[in-house]
Amino acid sequence: MSDQPKTLAETTQGARNRAQRAAAAAGGPSTFGIGMESGLFESGGRLFDVCACAIFDGQEMHIGYSCAWELPPAVQEKVLKEGMDLTQVCARVSLLGCVGVAPCHLL
Repeated sequence: MSDQPKTLAETTQGARNRAQRAAAAAGGPSTFGIGMESGLFESGGRLFDVCACAIFDGQEMHIGYSCAWELPPAVQEKVLKEGMDLTQVCARVSLLGCVGVAPCHLL
């Protein structure tokens, strides 16, 4: 896993890995493991941020996703062309992090 997943499949796998590790660490027959992973995916030439959540009950894996939001063009460029991860970009332009980038029109 990379620090910044760039596909929906990689983001989902990160959540799966975390859920399995959480279940193993907790132990016990009725233990659930929950894992979350934030990542990016491309659609229609645009880059989106999404969060995957996985719940592992010891036998089956259950997956869910947050709503996705399109990254502003300036953020997309820094991620794709400059190799920065989303956290680095957002921290550089806003004290609010990623929450403040799009609504505050900081880019």
